[in-house]
Amino acid sequence: RVSSIINNLLTFSNLVQPEQIKFAAVSLGDVVDTSVKKLDELIKKKDIKVTVRKTSPYSVWGNMIALEQIVINIIKNAVNYNKIGGSVVVRVEPDYRGNIVLTVTDDGMGISAKDLNHIFEPFYRAESSRNRASGSSSGLGLTIVSELVKLHSGRIGVRSQLGQGTTVTIVLPYNKEELKEAETASEDDVEVDFL
Repeated sequence: RVSSIINNLLTFSNLVQPEQIKFAAVSLGDVVDTSVKKLDELIKKKDIKVTVRKTSPYSVWGNMIALEQIVINIIKNAVNYNKIGGSVVVRVEPDYRGNIVLTVTDDGMGISAKDLNHIFEPFYRAESSRNRASGSSSGLGLTIVSELVKLHSGRIGVRSQLGQGTTVTIVLPYNKEELKEAETASEDDVEVDFL
């Protein structure tokens, strides 16, 4: 847990120097696949069904490491705060208005309205039931996600209801180099279940 907190603090510290972050064309679909694989042990431990749905194009202009941190953090939360045998659906799709939309929906314990207003604040710890579910939370994960999304000129939103689950939506700009191609690209839907 100490190692995790130190890593989060270092990441948070580096965010004040955004000029050091290099951007390029990144496949958000590939980032999602890699992130799910890295969380495989946790997913199996909680017997969570993770479904990934991708509609091309899903290339964004960003930093691979930062994007992976965003995706891993959001999916990890969806798994950690879920019930045994629960489900998580991850969608990556264009909105055809110049953005790629990442949506992560779970059917877990949800977040109260009181806590929802503070989840992006540094070191904020939600109600005790969510704390017990994760145990090792540093209170920096969503703060870092929020800042990384801003660095990518994106936006993040969270909808949740206690006992009903949570949906996190992240909107990121298309890869600038492929914006024209995206307008004429054909759609191909891919669905993968990770059990």
